[in-house]
Amino acid sequence: MLPKLRYEIYIPTSYNDQTPIEARKYSLVKSKIQEKFGGFSVHPATISGLWTNPETKQIFYDNCLIYEVVVDKLPENIKFFKEFKKELKLLFKQEEIFISCTEITWV
Repeated sequence: MLPKLRYEIYIPTSYNDQTPIEARKYSLVKSKIQEKFGGFSVHPATISGLWTNPETKQIFYDNCLIYEVVVDKLPENIKFFKEFKKELKLLFKQEEIFISCTEITWV
């Protein structure tokens, strides 16, 4: 069995001006992940946090949904998430989208 990677994608619930994000944008993200990998999970509660832009020192307060997907550790999957992050930043009008990746053992 190939090694697996678990990606956690933190999707904001509002734009930087605190305007709520349209539901259709979440549907687009879900569809893209479903079509590419066949499944994913969404954590049922939002997670709150903040971060400081290192260049501007501006502080951003976020509430995010966490989308989680487990994929084979393949170069094309790693490349997909690097490109997907760029798309998400544009779609959600964010300076940053936090995506973490952890190598896991499938039991």
